[in-house]
Amino acid sequence: MGRYREFLEAERKAGRGRAPSQAEKIAKRQANAVKSLTGLKSVVFEFTGDKEMIRTLGKVRDSVARKVMKKAVTKGIRAIAKEMKNHVPTQYKSAKVLFGSLVSVATGGVLKARAGSAVGDASKKKARRSKGENKKGVGISAANIHWLILGTKERTVKRTQMYRGGRLVPVTNWPTGEMPALMKDVVRQGFASGQSKAAEIIRRELKGELARVVPSGN
Repeated sequence: MGRYREFLEAERKAGRGRAPSQAEKIAKRQANAVKSLTGLKSVVFEFTGDKEMIRTLGKVRDSVARKVMKKAVTKGIRAIAKEMKNHVPTQYKSAKVLFGSLVSVATGGVLKARAGSAVGDASKKKARRSKGENKKGVGISAANIHWLILGTKERTVKRTQMYRGGRLVPVTNWPTGEMPALMKDVVRQGFASGQSKAAEIIRRELKGELARVVPSGN
């Protein structure tokens, strides 16, 4: 990190903007990695409040710490996604498959955890129609689950075809109506009820993984 700062200071004094060398790029990435890991540890502390656990995290290699945290956060965010599914109204239970979770690593090694509709594997799924359900329309899938969550305004189809008098004829500006927000509270309620469960899962997983990778007495 000091090497990269020296490079920046030299560039500032020289008043020029030459491209950094490979060694300087590596130094920058290392500096960013240290910064991101420090941020991750502080977030874990805010989430769990466990000072001893954070001290133990500081004893392991950065790569191990990230692996441990990613595993714990993944299980925690899955718990929140499960709670969201539990809050889906019974009449729309087939839409439960459209709620999921995802943990990814962003630039600098920062973990990004998301839970909600059309997230993770749920982004490729489609709700199964129930027996006797109207087969018209596109159905509910990851591409339009937001209709049920946010609702829609009055809509029209610019061009379509309909049967009239036994003949298929073109129709323009056909009104399709509006859709109320039938599941508007699913995400909010699921997050509210799952947050404490996720925190406990993350705390438990971190302690278990750290006990495995850090020898007792250290």
